[in-house]
Amino acid sequence: MDSKIILTIVLFLSLAGCNRNAGINEKEVSGIHFGLDQMKLGDPVGLLFYDEEYHLFYQCEDAEERASWGHAKSKDLIRWETMNLALESDPGEKVGSGSIVIDWNHTSGLGEEKPPFVGTYVIKGIDASDNDGTQTLGVAVSQDQGNSWTKLPEKKIELANSYEPIRDTKIVWHEETQRWIMLVLTGYEVRFYASDDLLNWEYTSVIGEDILLKTGQWTNLDFFPIDSQWALFISGDSGSPNEGSGIQYFIGEFDGYTYQSLDDKQKWLDNGSDVYAGVTHSDLQLNQAPVLIGRIFNQKYGSPSNEINLGNTFSFPRKLFLKEKYGQHYISSKPIEIGDEIRISGQVVNDQEVAGELELKMPELPFEIDLSIDVNNRLYLDMAEAFGIRFSSENGDQLLIGYHALRRYFFISNVRKTEEDPKAMDHFEYMPYMIDQPVMEVKIIVDHSSVELFAVDGDVSLTRKLLQPNEWNKLVVFTENGRIKLNEARLAGLQSMNEKND
Repeated sequence: MDSKIILTIVLFLSLAGCNRNAGINEKEVSGIHFGLDQMKLGDPVGLLFYDEEYHLFYQCEDAEERASWGHAKSKDLIRWETMNLALESDPGEKVGSGSIVIDWNHTSGLGEEKPPFVGTYVIKGIDASDNDGTQTLGVAVSQDQGNSWTKLPEKKIELANSYEPIRDTKIVWHEETQRWIMLVLTGYEVRFYASDDLLNWEYTSVIGEDILLKTGQWTNLDFFPIDSQWALFISGDSGSPNEGSGIQYFIGEFDGYTYQSLDDKQKWLDNGSDVYAGVTHSDLQLNQAPVLIGRIFNQKYGSPSNEINLGNTFSFPRKLFLKEKYGQHYISSKPIEIGDEIRISGQVVNDQEVAGELELKMPELPFEIDLSIDVNNRLYLDMAEAFGIRFSSENGDQLLIGYHALRRYFFISNVRKTEEDPKAMDHFEYMPYMIDQPVMEVKIIVDHSSVELFAVDGDVSLTRKLLQPNEWNKLVVFTENGRIKLNEARLAGLQSMNEKND
């Protein structure tokens, strides 16, 4: 087992954007994950909920690298319908990152009968004299739930006390002070502004000096209430637990003016290296656990034309929950429920002891696997040192997903044989975790270009982009040096859900 999961870090050139390979059929690539067909998929911008529908906005580019914001709608966060482009770049400018809210109380004066969607976006100059140096934020409004937008050049926002190029913004409503709050990411600092009308902003505070990890470049942020606290997400292009891009987060108190973290050190939302630039739904009327969608992406991967960028997609939507353990606050994440109408076929195995291998039927991609494993005998000698799921192909490629009971960590290991190098090329990612429950519950969502692992009530999450097209033909439950009791294994194929209008 150890030889299969030795930590090997493979560095690639930095990736500036997200591309698709020509000729790839989207439904064969994205599967159960949101993706695009004719355009390059960038970072998510906002997630709203209005009139029983979710609205997802995201950055994208066409073949000539013209930047836009895209728009998609869904009733269940799984079956998406792509709509017309929301915002397109004007000559001499480039639509950058930003934030979108629903002005429920008509504070901006921009709405008519229905609450308007209001977007603020970074205006980037594309000439040499103003490349990423502007501090100007554009404003746009939609009166028809995001289907069409009007830019308001006369409403451009100039921010005081902002000294670095703006990387990202996030706008939320603060109920206690009855004001809008905007966070602005500049360098290694997050600045807070407040407004009564979404148009005129007053500087209130800044954080950043006390944040310990400052490597690479901070690129995206998100800010939202969770239970009685506030969560601050900062995405960066490096520094994550398994190298490369990731989302670090803080839990703290916010009074409408300043933010105070409750813990001294930031934590990571996903211990895999491939969840990045996540956004949660921004909606006053939705009383449920926050839902997050991120981008399955890492800056350490190669150029946009490289085949490792096959199937750029967003992560599967996950609900977020605030927990406290040993005096520390942390966020757990669970994938949203997948309805039976989306499942195509399945297999159920009950009450099996596994010592070595138990072969399962290989479903067609995409699919989910649910495992319930009895680990109550982990203190005894016959408990396996490591166990999990293994996919393999005839040419020797393997994908292993499981738990190392002896060393106490969850892992995803992608072992690939190549004609150029007959030795195994291992891509190994792990999350330390000591199991203290008698039963281990694991969910694995596998698509054409990604695998996502969730375990122990959401405390563990590992997301991995699959770097090459797979040719798996065998699926087994495996153990190493011992046995496990498999209470249940459920496999179900899933429908490819994206409706393409782009």
